[in-house]
Amino acid sequence: MSLFQIVPEKFFSILACQNQEIYLLALMVLRRCYRQELSIRKSDYIAELAGELSQRSLDLAPEDEGLPEDSSFSGQAHFLLRKLVAAGWVEEETENTSFADTLVIPDYAAKFLNLIHELTTDQHREYNKYVFTTYSVLKNANETRDDYLFDALDFAHRNTAALVDDLKSLLGNIRRYHQLLSNQVDVRGVLSQHFDQFSEQIEKKFYHPIKTFDSVDRFRPGIMAILGDWREDSLLKDQMAELALKRIPGRFPNVLAARGEIQAMIDGIIRYFDYVPELVREIDRKHRRYLVAAYDRIIYLSQSDQTIKGKVARILAALPDLPEEELEALLEQNLQLFRAGWFSDDDLFTPRKRRQEFAPEPLPVRSQPDMEAIRLELESFADRVRQGFDQKKVLAFMESQFGERTTLTTAQLDIPGMDEFILSLLAVLRHDDPASFYRIELGSGYLINNGFCLPNITFQRKEVSPNRLQD
Repeated sequence: MSLFQIVPEKFFSILACQNQEIYLLALMVLRRCYRQELSIRKSDYIAELAGELSQRSLDLAPEDEGLPEDSSFSGQAHFLLRKLVAAGWVEEETENTSFADTLVIPDYAAKFLNLIHELTTDQHREYNKYVFTTYSVLKNANETRDDYLFDALDFAHRNTAALVDDLKSLLGNIRRYHQLLSNQVDVRGVLSQHFDQFSEQIEKKFYHPIKTFDSVDRFRPGIMAILGDWREDSLLKDQMAELALKRIPGRFPNVLAARGEIQAMIDGIIRYFDYVPELVREIDRKHRRYLVAAYDRIIYLSQSDQTIKGKVARILAALPDLPEEELEALLEQNLQLFRAGWFSDDDLFTPRKRRQEFAPEPLPVRSQPDMEAIRLELESFADRVRQGFDQKKVLAFMESQFGERTTLTTAQLDIPGMDEFILSLLAVLRHDDPASFYRIELGSGYLINNGFCLPNITFQRKEVSPNRLQD
């Protein structure tokens, strides 16, 4: 069946127009109401959507049908709902008892809403025990040979397909994080990406399970042995076909069709598990390459030139391509550089020594990188960083900077050295921590504070509610 035989013709039109972000907001509010209530009252949805529009201060751009006559947030919410109804995302009904207008979401729309939510949020789902579950279900069905034989095979087939999808997704995520390493310009960025993102969301939730408790190598032989026996057992497949016709009426026209589907599912699972080991080996290779690349990136950034000369070189490299006169004027205005020097014994002429013949020593052959050593070094480095600049130190630094003030800008920060500069950056990164007593407002451009380049940011001390003080 074609997709457009299921969804209405204008279903995707609202996501391909100038107001697509506002329509997306309306859809996410609709999904939230759908998950909270069994029946969505039209008035409740309008009120919640109007509240979201007022908080975000979103403006509707003119469309083919124009803007709503009522320019209030409630009027805009009614306009957006009419567009969702016209596109087929939601349907309006009237209750028989209360005569209240309600909203009904078709099943196809609910699936798309969940997909959009999954794609637009940072929530990571947990890894399911695909291999162990498949083995357990098949083993139990093989031992009992009861009325759930076909159900067990059907479940194992769907579970194995989900396993392959997750492994391919894992491979793609490792490749993506490998590419993101080049975007990190300092050691802290590399460590944050590795330990806060890659390690937590990829290694612990997906990579670790398939290498330990849900190992393919551990359960694959048992799965293949059971399915190999089932593939050769004609009587068993006939029994499954009869059960399939009874358990799922209408799925198969006759016993022959059911038997063919059963054979296809058995062969499909076997093909999947013939393919999975190679997929896991490719994941291992990508994982090793990522760890080596992360280690090399840290070494490179740690050894970069941090002297005044190196910093000036980076500033000059970042300057725009300007005529020489404009470039000189720009440098004179913003960089007050002077060469200082004095005479010493080192400045006197030193007689040249007779050149000695150089006898090079053979370079040692580099062995394969020790992945465990690399991992331990990364963890050790991260621990040293965290101990030096923990959250308590960041908050103490910001308390001293605020003093009696309620508002503070980056231009007002007292940054005498590198430690204070790092603390100011961490204060920005950790502003949304529950323990933080301040919030930030990001301005435009950058400024120089005691030789350090900082973004234009305003720190605002949070207000403490009376209820919280009473508690």
